[in-house]
Amino acid sequence: MKYLQVELIRAALAELSDEQFQKLAWNDQIPGEIHTFEECLEMLFTDSGLTDALDSGDAFSLEMDARSRVLRQLVSQIDPFRSVDEVLNDPALPKVRKLAGELLSDPDLIEP
Repeated sequence: MKYLQVELIRAALAELSDEQFQKLAWNDQIPGEIHTFEECLEMLFTDSGLTDALDSGDAFSLEMDARSRVLRQLVSQIDPFRSVDEVLNDPALPKVRKLAGELLSDPDLIEP
């Protein structure tokens, strides 16, 4: 297994699964914190090492890896260079939230 920063993966999945947090954080309504959809994806896939692990086929279980790839494909359909409201209203985002929540509760994420 590749080295993964599971804490970053969990934090990013939590953000991607929480609509209320997104509305506040991505609209800069949490004092002292800056969050964006794009930064969340960077944390999930790049900073955590998840992209490299998925590309090498060596992240978690086969099923979790497959579902993580589906999530990566779903988020790639969302243009992050639009307004926050446009991102929040993107038709793919509810699917992203649901899958992120499912991945967050996967036992493989607790003990990779």
